[in-house]
Amino acid sequence: MESSGSTPIKPMSHCPRCFYSLAGLPSEHRCPECGLKYDSRSALWQRRRPVLAFVMGGGVAMAIACGATWGMRSLGVGTSYPVMTTLIGLGIFLSLTWFLCVRYRTYFSTRVVAVLPMGLFWKVSFLPGRLIAWNRITEARLYRVSNKVDIKLGPVLTFNVGGVFVDRAETEAFHRAVIERIEK
Repeated sequence: MESSGSTPIKPMSHCPRCFYSLAGLPSEHRCPECGLKYDSRSALWQRRRPVLAFVMGGGVAMAIACGATWGMRSLGVGTSYPVMTTLIGLGIFLSLTWFLCVRYRTYFSTRVVAVLPMGLFWKVSFLPGRLIAWNRITEARLYRVSNKVDIKLGPVLTFNVGGVFVDRAETEAFHRAVIERIEK
């Protein structure tokens, strides 16, 4: 699906609320897992930060450090037990965190924003998402300098949608999609 500009709007590949794959389902449907409604004009933007790679790399680094500390200790080179147990504890913690991330597909720094028929869906990390009805949104303002969009809710409340878009074109496509829904 194309928007009025040159950048295509990203179609829904999975549910923004529960991450259930929507492959093979009709373009106007409800998510079979959580019941979130979507249509052919729905769009999804998602950004995962490389936290998982950091945790995994940190776990491997801690394991190597622990092995080196243990080896130094067995050779008689002075390393205290508190240092060794601290390194082992950090290695276990990072390895366990990595295991839980992989097992439950949790990415600690995932940001998702979706344009849906009922409103704008916004989710950060593993926290529950929030759906803001279109009739509550009064304005969407595009920042000219950064990849952010201000969503205005009434005369006072404004929240910023940022950290999701890879480049300026994605930000503009999101802005256009929101404006189309507001003006409808």
